[in-house]
Amino acid sequence: MSDAPARPPRARKPRRSRKAAAAQPAPDNAPVPPGAGAVDGSGYGEGAAAQDAAAAETATAPPSGPSAFARLRARLGAALRLAWRERRAPPLARRAGAVASAAWLSAWLAGLALALALGAGLAGERLARAWTAEFGAAATLTAVGSPQRRARDFDAALRALETTPGIAEARVMPVEERRALLTPWLGEAAAAAAEPPPMAEVTLEGEGPDLAMLALRLAEEAPGAVFDSHAGWRGPLLEAAMRARLIGWGAVGLAAAAGFLAAAATAAAWTASARGSQALLRRLGAPPARLRLAWPGRAAWRGFWAGTLGCLLVVAALAGPELAWGPDARLSLTPEGWHWAALAAAPFWTALAAWTGAALALRRGEDIS
Repeated sequence: MSDAPARPPRARKPRRSRKAAAAQPAPDNAPVPPGAGAVDGSGYGEGAAAQDAAAAETATAPPSGPSAFARLRARLGAALRLAWRERRAPPLARRAGAVASAAWLSAWLAGLALALALGAGLAGERLARAWTAEFGAAATLTAVGSPQRRARDFDAALRALETTPGIAEARVMPVEERRALLTPWLGEAAAAAAEPPPMAEVTLEGEGPDLAMLALRLAEEAPGAVFDSHAGWRGPLLEAAMRARLIGWGAVGLAAAAGFLAAAATAAAWTASARGSQALLRRLGAPPARLRLAWPGRAAWRGFWAGTLGCLLVVAALAGPELAWGPDARLSLTPEGWHWAALAAAPFWTALAAWTGAALALRRGEDIS
């Protein structure tokens, strides 16, 4: 080993970075680079001002209506994609079990009952409309007495009806049609041998004719003519049609209320069965929006698809008779116009019911914990 003293360590110069060198102000005697303009009183160079002016000319316009709409559409799409990804329950929530199956079944039955009630209301509406159109504006003209007198009075009555306000048309019925009307009462043989009296099918318009004035006119011009407005049995029939309509739409309201309560109750029971998982998620810091998406959102998703399935079954049942028998179907129950919108609202109704029940149960769990 050498006895020479050890050299002290050499001090290193701190190395400056390029950013620090660029940030350090240049000395006063530093040369001005070419192209850099003079600095005005505010300390702003002419070259920088020219660059800013060029940038201002080429800058894009601020976002207007279409871009704002595009942003809104993008946010809505992102929300829908998030709802689709989160449609399943989180790992701590129950995915099956008796309560979940009951929620599915209840939502399906609610949608089925509501759609069936809508079908009943549609049937009552169509029946009342058909009866009103068929019997509400119809009357019958006939003549009694000897054959010669019947023919004379019948022709005079037809001429009187042509000038009577409230009469749209008077169609003379042929002999075969009149005999067909007598066949249920007299039998086929007796109806074929009998000579039916002349008859005309009268179509009314507006409020119809003044029956009292028409009776006086026929008594003067055609004493043997009989004008029957069917008021004796048409009134009760039209009243029954109106009651059928009210019963149908009353069933719609009752089914909507009962289905809402049933779907909400089962969704609330399913949500309440997972209060332990919900309390654990709250302790772990889960936000309320996450819990609402996990339980009420899942319940609404189930209610929507269950209600959709019930509506599809009811639509198939309503359109079945017309598809099977075609024009021979007695009463068409196929939805038309706004009836499709009413049927399409049933899945959203069950989804709203399930979401309401689950949200109330979730809030009740927050109060308890």
